[in-house]
Amino acid sequence: MTKTSLHAQGWDPWLLEYLAASGARWIKFVNWFPEVPARIIGRVHVPEEESNVMVSKGEVGAVEFYNRVRPEMDKNRHVTIWEGPNEVSIWQAWVLQGFYDFYQKLIELYHADGFPIMAGQINTGWPYLPEDDGGGQSAVVGRAIQGADGVSFHEYDPVDLRANPGLCAMRYQKTVAYWRSLGLTVPPVHITELGLDRTPGPDFGHSGWKIILDGNLQAYIEQLCWYEAQIQADPDVVAATVFSVVTNWNSFSLDREQSLELARALAQVEPPPPPPPPPPTDRARGLDVCRYQGEINWEALRVDGYSFAMIRASGPNNDRTGVEVDPMFAVNYAGAGEAGLLRGAYHGLVPGFGGQAKLFVVDAVAGRELELGYWSDLENMELTDDKCAIHLEAVDARLMDQGLPLEECRVDIYTNPNFMNHHEGLWAVGRKLWVAHWRHDPALEPIIPQLWNEWEFWQWTNEGTEVPGVPNRTCLDVYNGTTEELYEEYGDPGNGGNGGDMDIIVRDESGALKDWDWVVLEFGPLDVRLAEPVQMADGSKQVVRLVEVREQFAAANCNVHLLDINGAPVSGINAAWWYSTAPGLPDIEPPTSEWEPRGDYGPTNAEGVVGFAMSDDGKYYPDRGEIGPYGTWILAPGHPSDGFFGIGMEQGTDHRHLNCWFQVVKVEEPTPPLPTGGWRIRGSVSVDLVIEPVGEE
Repeated sequence: MTKTSLHAQGWDPWLLEYLAASGARWIKFVNWFPEVPARIIGRVHVPEEESNVMVSKGEVGAVEFYNRVRPEMDKNRHVTIWEGPNEVSIWQAWVLQGFYDFYQKLIELYHADGFPIMAGQINTGWPYLPEDDGGGQSAVVGRAIQGADGVSFHEYDPVDLRANPGLCAMRYQKTVAYWRSLGLTVPPVHITELGLDRTPGPDFGHSGWKIILDGNLQAYIEQLCWYEAQIQADPDVVAATVFSVVTNWNSFSLDREQSLELARALAQVEPPPPPPPPPPTDRARGLDVCRYQGEINWEALRVDGYSFAMIRASGPNNDRTGVEVDPMFAVNYAGAGEAGLLRGAYHGLVPGFGGQAKLFVVDAVAGRELELGYWSDLENMELTDDKCAIHLEAVDARLMDQGLPLEECRVDIYTNPNFMNHHEGLWAVGRKLWVAHWRHDPALEPIIPQLWNEWEFWQWTNEGTEVPGVPNRTCLDVYNGTTEELYEEYGDPGNGGNGGDMDIIVRDESGALKDWDWVVLEFGPLDVRLAEPVQMADGSKQVVRLVEVREQFAAANCNVHLLDINGAPVSGINAAWWYSTAPGLPDIEPPTSEWEPRGDYGPTNAEGVVGFAMSDDGKYYPDRGEIGPYGTWILAPGHPSDGFFGIGMEQGTDHRHLNCWFQVVKVEEPTPPLPTGGWRIRGSVSVDLVIEPVGEE
């Protein structure tokens, strides 16, 4: 059944011929609503300069708009679904500010009178994608259309619909994927204007296909047939309507003969072939994921035979103005572990920003167990050999600081042949290879850079579009061996744990034991910052560790407990309570940890407890991957303390939050291994050796 139909601003009997020849089930009419053997998308025209003002007014504007269009809607109850305002100028802040309230009220008004509503009518190139503005504009639009019976987009390209999928044509898919990653419901999708369009031009400042393609109808039909094939393969899309039977838009219009030729061509379109087949069963199957894959059903992946996952821990932010911890890392880590997949973590290295080794190892992974280890993604062509070497050595040094066994104090490399062809790459010697070479057929072998004789993991396609449990396209990988060999090399899969090597007791309100994966799923990707132990006067090394968290309801305050090395309560010691607008903290005798410069503080009582109040603003939304706005640690003179950040009260509950217990612990340190990798040894036989970590750019 053809999904592509026509957008008509008037009536002509031959439109019935188009419907019959194409097999289309939908058609769009503006200001003229004849009864036809198809489902009708209807729009009552309100000039955009007027509707923008209405939208900016929120609920008041929705009432104005509804009163304006309702008389025409009442006369045409046979219309299947009605559009709201056309191409709202959401790029203007004064309009966007009212968008949510406007549409939520408009949906209510339409439904109260029995009118199905199509929300959106979003102009080509909008809303901003998450990589453009962090997702703010898309989130506003996605939340505004909740409850609508459909959502519509307009998609035009200035040259060729096939030229840049995702930029103009097919852009809606990125928006829909982002909405799903937020946990929003996506109504049935309609592309209610489709075609070629560029400025300037003779038709209200625009040029359509007749000018862009110099009147070549066949070229235009080929593009529209390509689009039809794409949306046939997309279950989200119900219909698309070509902007064609239009008044005074001469370069866009299609006459009867042209429309029927298009109809006959569309009727012959078959959807694209299915995605590549799964890799051979004799190689262990995996995938790599980041924030853009959305919320993943890891159990579905396990059932389908996936045995490992490479999870993005950190890298550049959306607009590449800095680097950040991937906001979905903790959730993905927990989910993959709970499902029994082996896990590796990777960092996307970019030039121009310091501290990326610390961001990766300390801030992102933060002591979690990684069965497949650490991997640095080296693909950015602006990276020099020196930058790569310094980064890899810095990561090695950070791993050594974590007290890992010597053989685990090495970060391995994800890269592609083209990148390595432009680098000497001596920094890669002795490191495993995860190679990106998209041959889209895992039965083949990848091309690998000359510095390696074999590959460990192979990213064989970036077109994983129908992967069970993964809502958005992802990259697929294989291990260079069977699943049994993978487990033999890296260990049998576990079920996650309390944040890897962090030995934290987790209890729910009843006192039942839980694990850290439960914390992440219920409370979001909380941030435990590990402090370095220091040597005490008796020669022992001690640190204040976060040792337990416990669920609590009802009370709107977080209780922070402090225990001594024997488990007895400690009184009279200050705890810090951080939030972004807190006053500055006083100076405390070093080496007390100062995770943040701001915070309230107060001493523990006789029971070793101090409570900190949480305001109505202290809410969090774990279903969105968000965490709370508070953090805490112990201000014990002479003792560094772990920090615990992301505390808050869960939105929509009776003040649900976590209380926490800190304890002074004695750390047994292994004999230091021989420095390698990220260390430099200077000196000669006549002087003492000076061993120092290699700095990172």
